[in-house]
Amino acid sequence: MKTFTKIYYPVLAVFFALMFAFAFADAYGGGAKNGFDAEFYPNADEHLKTLAAEGRNVYNAPHLIASRGYILNYLANFSEPRDEGMNAVDGEDGMNDAEIYAPSDGVPKPTTAVQTAIVSQETQKRISSLKGGVYAVEKTVNNIILYVPGSVTRGGGAGDAVLLTAHYDSVKNGAMDNASSVSAMLETARYIVEGGAEYKNDLLFAFTDAEEEGMFGAYALMYQFKGFNNAVSRVKFAANFDSLGNAGSLLMFQSTPGYPKLISTYRKLNGGTFTSSIADTVYNSMSNFTDFEAFGDVPALNFANVGGTAVYHTDDDNAGNASRRVIKEQATMMYKLCDFYGGYDLNNLTAKGGGSVFFSYFDITTVSYPFAVAYAVGGVMLALVAAIVVLNRRKKAFAWRRAGAGAFVQALTLAATVAALYAAYFLINLTLALFGVIPVRAIGGIRYANPAIITGALLMAGALAAMFYIVFKRAFAVKATDVVRGNALLFALFAVALSFAAPALSYIFAVPALLQLCVMLLYVLFKQKYRQKFSRDFERLFLYTVPVILSLPLVIPVVVIAAAALSSAMLPVITVLFLLAAGTILPHADKLKPALDVLAKRLPAKKVRYESTVTEPVEDKAKKGKFTMQTFKRVEVQKTPWNYKNRFGIALVCVIAALTVIFGSSFGPSFNANIYGPRNVNNLVYDNSVVYVWENDSAGTATKTVEIHDLTAYKYFAEHVRGYKWNGGKKAYVKEYNNKVIDTDNLFKFPDVNKTGSVYTFTTFESNSRIVVDIAGAANVTKFIFNAADRDADDDYDGLVYDNTSAADSLTFRLPYGYGGFTMTVETVSDASPSLDITYTEECIGSALAEDITDVELLREKFAGDGNIGGFITASVILKYTKTAV
Repeated sequence: MKTFTKIYYPVLAVFFALMFAFAFADAYGGGAKNGFDAEFYPNADEHLKTLAAEGRNVYNAPHLIASRGYILNYLANFSEPRDEGMNAVDGEDGMNDAEIYAPSDGVPKPTTAVQTAIVSQETQKRISSLKGGVYAVEKTVNNIILYVPGSVTRGGGAGDAVLLTAHYDSVKNGAMDNASSVSAMLETARYIVEGGAEYKNDLLFAFTDAEEEGMFGAYALMYQFKGFNNAVSRVKFAANFDSLGNAGSLLMFQSTPGYPKLISTYRKLNGGTFTSSIADTVYNSMSNFTDFEAFGDVPALNFANVGGTAVYHTDDDNAGNASRRVIKEQATMMYKLCDFYGGYDLNNLTAKGGGSVFFSYFDITTVSYPFAVAYAVGGVMLALVAAIVVLNRRKKAFAWRRAGAGAFVQALTLAATVAALYAAYFLINLTLALFGVIPVRAIGGIRYANPAIITGALLMAGALAAMFYIVFKRAFAVKATDVVRGNALLFALFAVALSFAAPALSYIFAVPALLQLCVMLLYVLFKQKYRQKFSRDFERLFLYTVPVILSLPLVIPVVVIAAAALSSAMLPVITVLFLLAAGTILPHADKLKPALDVLAKRLPAKKVRYESTVTEPVEDKAKKGKFTMQTFKRVEVQKTPWNYKNRFGIALVCVIAALTVIFGSSFGPSFNANIYGPRNVNNLVYDNSVVYVWENDSAGTATKTVEIHDLTAYKYFAEHVRGYKWNGGKKAYVKEYNNKVIDTDNLFKFPDVNKTGSVYTFTTFESNSRIVVDIAGAANVTKFIFNAADRDADDDYDGLVYDNTSAADSLTFRLPYGYGGFTMTVETVSDASPSLDITYTEECIGSALAEDITDVELLREKFAGDGNIGGFITASVILKYTKTAV
């Protein structure tokens, strides 16, 4: 038995360490195909560098157009361009149509087209980013579609279709988001077409526009495109590819609910892509959106890498920082999807059913099963608990009262650890804020994690829990074995509840809980026999830890993804999950004291000063041989071995954990890092920017302020510019504008709204700006018609019409970037002219006016030699004008 003990415990420890390390590696790496031709990855890299040279959005329209041209030119190398019938001009509904390209032999060929369409009012009603009476006026999109006809279509029929999408617009340079997916899809399409692969189903590769503005391109594709003999209506499988950061591994995180066959077929082709039905819940907790939403009820999958979120939507998302490994993973999955579903009978996917639970285990396999199985697993766990209760009454292996007390201690430890960890979280973040690593106002919403931060947080949680176990075990007179058994029961309780209430989330609890209940059953059955044979306690084998170790590949990738994607709101969830797993071994942590004490005594002995009061005869210096009794203090230095104390070990682990988190944070976020909240193209005016705000309220009172909304930027600015105070309403640092006098007569004319009959004329500040018009009191208005002032009066253009069919009283209209001056004509229920409250907001990025602000000049001078900051400081203007009863 001694030999067994010497082997068993080290093997168990090594098994845990290996599974922990491999599970972490699995979260940060995936599988990639090396069987493409030699041109594949070099070409993809060239696409990435070209597309990510500059931003591709409405604020950088020239490069957006150039990127579109680049994609089209490359597709022309292996497909036929098709222009006829694809363009929707002013006021048209965008229901584009074009026949499938068929040359003289009558056999359809791979064809490329551009869908140019104004996103219709009916389409916009479907878009979640435009809920609450928000409407994008005359938003025009340009989607690029490569159509590869399958054998059914080439034979004269109308085959089912497979659709892959990746948006080509961006917020900043957008190397990962989303030039990586576009580059991978360009090469995947070339490889398939030039390779002559013949599939039964048609393939559609769509490079969508305006995803960052609100998924406009994808929705226009799905609901307004009738090209290629209405190919979109024949799509029975779709997949979208996107990116959240420049690290991590490709993840399949979302699937259309209600199609069980979708996941079961995907399971057959997946090998290296992490997959989890929990990821969908994590994603839905975020404010992000992707083109996947536009697929509606089409069986579809959503892919993205999640990691390195500090560069997400920042200037640091450039070609130099892009992950080539993720691009390989994207291309591998795109090819697998085309190769599998291209030849698959897609009608099998459309069979409706219940939801599915799915997850991958390392890169070995993907497991999927319907919700009904999750319910059955919950039932099995209840049956196991019942069996344990019945058998334990006869075997008397353990006392239920003590197990209940152990469960209470575990619950108390969970609560205390979460509370202590939150206190440590704020203490560490305050320390980081004091040293200027993070902005203090962003502490509650920090969204940044890397392996060092996650490891440090979990290490601290374990140390704190060990401390609370020692205290609570003594307070409630329970043993470690009671707590471990109670933890297994709590785990089972969580698992059963989730199996019925939220089956998609249940597997992460159900798998280890089911195995732990089996261990408990074995304990009840064989405790006495094991003790009689080996004269030792069965539970000293720590068998409850084995299910947890086997479940690490399920738990750790989810923890990594959740920590990378979400803010501190996930801290208690991650902590509880970790402590329920660690609750199989941590209650025994104090038993390490003797072994650690032996190690402590092997350390070099410490020198201890001992002070004592002694009375002894002292010889008189003047009279030799004469002694007198004297009392004095004596100090002796003795070498004393070290004694290990649990409080020392716990404190040491907490200090190491805190330092790991601090140093892991210190060397991560840069000047424009996205660490505290989402950024998108609609609030680019605030990023890295000093913003001049002119606001004229309904009483005609104008206020002028200078504001810094980007908290990360303010951390760098605060040392050099003074007078800013936190404004909770604006969530920005604000001060009154009192620097240079702005010559308003020469530089610009303030915005204004004038009314003549039913026509409202808007005067704008700049021709290149983003304009939002908020209207109240519109319930009696049946129609709004917007006309751009720069339209040629002779062309066939009657303006953009919005029908207020719902009689909404409050409406928000977003006008296209660069709309310039315009008029708004209204029609009402009666002939009476309405009285509207109008708030006009104009945002100008990089305005010449803002460049003259003293703070901007000062910051540019201070950071002129710092290429990581100086080149990214922007200056913007916001003009807000409110007019009532007009």
